[in-house]
Amino acid sequence: MALKSPPAINISKIRWTIISCYEQTGVLPFILSAIVLFLSIYWAISLRPGVNDLESSLTKIQRSLSIPLPGVKATANHSQQAISTTEYQQLKTLFAILKKNSLQVNESHYQTSSDRGEFNNETLILDIPLSGDYPHLYQSLQEIKALLPVTIEAITLSRERPDSTALNILLRITLKSAKS
Repeated sequence: MALKSPPAINISKIRWTIISCYEQTGVLPFILSAIVLFLSIYWAISLRPGVNDLESSLTKIQRSLSIPLPGVKATANHSQQAISTTEYQQLKTLFAILKKNSLQVNESHYQTSSDRGEFNNETLILDIPLSGDYPHLYQSLQEIKALLPVTIEAITLSRERPDSTALNILLRITLKSAKS
């Protein structure tokens, strides 16, 4: 059995079809149809790969969020200061953002405090010493404010040398979460 070659594209027939449609419909519908056709081609060629990347990123994030986190056990002395699973996930997200933006976390300290008002709100206060540069810090703070329910209490910036762009940063963040 011999392989058949694909049919050849007949340019003159395509041209005749376009001219025939133009004569039957007029200028305005033909131009609108051409715009829709070109926008569809533009979407398929340049925008759709970006949508596919975003969908795969969303799937990856959903998969990572579906993994159960290890339980946080409170010690006998610090039973009031144990962080909840939600706070643990928020902290994990916070440190992932800092790492993604090339900020080195040296260590971190946290303490909890409770508001005994109408809602039983608990706040987690974090002191995070970092090292990095200002553009990465700025980008990290923008992402943190967009993703997490935090209040940035204080930022302390210092340099080891005046001509250095590397900063020593002390970041104080308050993370709010409702307890039941």
